[in-house]
Amino acid sequence: MSPITIPKVYNFGAGELAELSYLEDVLGISRKAARAWLKALHIEPLFIGSEVFFSLPTFKSIMYVLSKPGGKGFAFPGSLYRKNDPRLKEVTPEILAMAKDPMTAVEMEIAQSHDSTLMRKLLDYKSKMEKPSAGKKESPDGE
Repeated sequence: MSPITIPKVYNFGAGELAELSYLEDVLGISRKAARAWLKALHIEPLFIGSEVFFSLPTFKSIMYVLSKPGGKGFAFPGSLYRKNDPRLKEVTPEILAMAKDPMTAVEMEIAQSHDSTLMRKLLDYKSKMEKPSAGKKESPDGE
């Protein structure tokens, strides 16, 4: 029986850096597949000594955006899919922009908290932001 190795995770105040073996262990994939996943998600690895790290919050944010309802799905490297499959094979700039959006981080925090009142407040806020105020005319440049 081999000893259990726990991947290293460092927090420098702006999110966690996780060792590449985190993806290997959690997802049950090879090191080569883990590197291919990071490349597909446009996450640059950080090389510290002989170890490879990545931004765990960035990974989680992109995965959150990819798995939201209404998404097109995503075919990760090494996955089984057909050429005619409608799933995305590449993370688009739009997906990356959504992952960087502060509202995505807020949604993720609220979803993890399981607080229904916070979720309702967020949904109310988003619906107000999407609808122009009644009685006000918007100028062509959005002001």
